[in-house]
Amino acid sequence: MIELRDMSSQEFERYRAHGIEEYARDLERALQLSRELARVEAVATYDASLPQGLATPNHRLVCVQLAGSEENIGIVWYTLKQRTYGKQLFVYDFEVDTAWRGKGYGEKILCAVLKAGRIAGAEYAELAVFNDNPTAVRLYTRLGFKSVNTRMHRKL
Repeated sequence: MIELRDMSSQEFERYRAHGIEEYARDLERALQLSRELARVEAVATYDASLPQGLATPNHRLVCVQLAGSEENIGIVWYTLKQRTYGKQLFVYDFEVDTAWRGKGYGEKILCAVLKAGRIAGAEYAELAVFNDNPTAVRLYTRLGFKSVNTRMHRKL
């Protein structure tokens, strides 16, 4: 069984540093940005999205553990937001630790997050995924997510 536990301040600081670096790598690769510019953009995005860190209203940052264990096997950052067409659960970040990948935990973790969203009144869930991550796309598709738009990018 999967348990979602709110991050401590120390865990959040480690997560933020790691998350910024991972997002910068994604931006560098996907948008063909310089490493420096990608990192600046990643920091700006995290700062704008979590202006109060862990205390940012309606955002939840959790460590994922197996029931009865203190070992973190992943992290999830999500928010609940009332939209004009219903209450949305939006997953900003989702990562299974390397040692736990390929064992079905990604699906179990995401199902636990979707359940938490339903309990909190969410009517639907959304997330974003880079096109060059086919493993994640397969997982999300298997769980019923459908692609609703495509963001395209080119240098001028």
